[in-house]
Amino acid sequence: MSPNTPGPQLQALETALTDKAGFEVAFTLATPTAGAVAYRLTCYTYSTALTTTPRSRQLRALRWPAALAELASQRKGSVPLLESVAVRGVKRPAEVRRLLGLALCELFGRPVPDEKELARQRRAAREASAARVSERALALRQPGGVAAWNALPKAERKEQGRFDGADLARARLAGIDLSERSAIAANFARATLADANLIRAVLRRADLTGASLRRARFLGADLTGVRAAGANLSEARLVQVRLDRADLRGAKLRGASLHQATLFDADLTDADLTGVVAGRTRYNAGTVFPAGFTPGPEWVYFGPGVPAGDETTPAGLDFDGLAACLPTVVPERCLQAAQSLLRLERPQLFAEVEDGHLAGVVRSRFERTRLNTCRLTAEGCFSCGSVRLRSCGGQHGAVCGHLLALVLGLVRAGRFDASRALLWLRRARRRAAVADRPALVATLLSYKAAEAGAIDWRPTETVPEDYYAL
Repeated sequence: MSPNTPGPQLQALETALTDKAGFEVAFTLATPTAGAVAYRLTCYTYSTALTTTPRSRQLRALRWPAALAELASQRKGSVPLLESVAVRGVKRPAEVRRLLGLALCELFGRPVPDEKELARQRRAAREASAARVSERALALRQPGGVAAWNALPKAERKEQGRFDGADLARARLAGIDLSERSAIAANFARATLADANLIRAVLRRADLTGASLRRARFLGADLTGVRAAGANLSEARLVQVRLDRADLRGAKLRGASLHQATLFDADLTDADLTGVVAGRTRYNAGTVFPAGFTPGPEWVYFGPGVPAGDETTPAGLDFDGLAACLPTVVPERCLQAAQSLLRLERPQLFAEVEDGHLAGVVRSRFERTRLNTCRLTAEGCFSCGSVRLRSCGGQHGAVCGHLLALVLGLVRAGRFDASRALLWLRRARRRAAVADRPALVATLLSYKAAEAGAIDWRPTETVPEDYYAL
């Protein structure tokens, strides 16, 4: 059998990954001419990309077995380093990793090592990787180590590898550039990282206890499970950062930016949140805030129940009172979109109102034949989508014009209480849109049945003149 001929091992791997898409595998080849070359194979729904790391060339194919066979034909004489094989995005990764190793040996015509030899190779690779991490950490601790690291070209820094598990406790690393670097479970306790560049860095389970991170940039970084009790994060840019399950007890976050950050199950007990800039910052019922802190409308609540610190609404509110409160509850663009819909020639709103939710169908203001299905619950959960279940483009982190037009039309017609509508909309501004597809489909089917006369579901008539004063 020639090295690039698919054999039983490749067929077994293909069988294990039948109908799988979105997975990724990585491996390294010892080539006769270029030395060790790392490859990453990403399988999409309709195509496969095989790239070198760092990305210098790319091979695309319709199917990933063809990409592997083509690589074997191009890299004849290469030796797959089985200890480097990694798999992500599949069930039973250990089994897929074993099958991939067998398939690579088959494609390149190499003997398959036994399990003991393979375990020895992997252990040796882990020890060598840990030794390289310790060597890099030691170099950073030396005088001028940070400046020397930052002076390296970005491609060379990327090639240097990872800092996973590195011991950099109490190290002076002010201004260091660790962008896009991985430092999983690294120890930065009481280290100085002021003005550090940590954009898109991976710091999962890292120890930042008592570290100084003033003005550090964390754009898009992953800090899941990080331990940062007592850390100084004043004026840090924590934009689009994942802080799920983070320990931030007693941390200083004065003037920090948490725009679009995620704080699910994070512990901020006794943290200093003075001057924190939030915007669509997400939290859940497991998030612990400092005593006396109430998330404002710029914080988005995820999960069951009602968001903490929900406002009370006056009883006996009428339509005009609701209209007067709307500018403080929904964005102006949403209000303008709802006005445009309601000022059309007598639009008909098909709706159902229950104790815990309201749902309905609203026609688009741009294309009258297009329908949007909307839903709002008492907890503030909201969604809006087309008949093809595509999310409404008008949501943008807030209720859209379709849903607001539905609520206003029902209140004006006396089918929905204005005080309750205001309360539900206030709760919705602390949430993000969640596509409840089964509920949207049920509402759409009811609308179609009503159109066909199968059920008695009378539309709510609206009069454009009623909404000119909005």
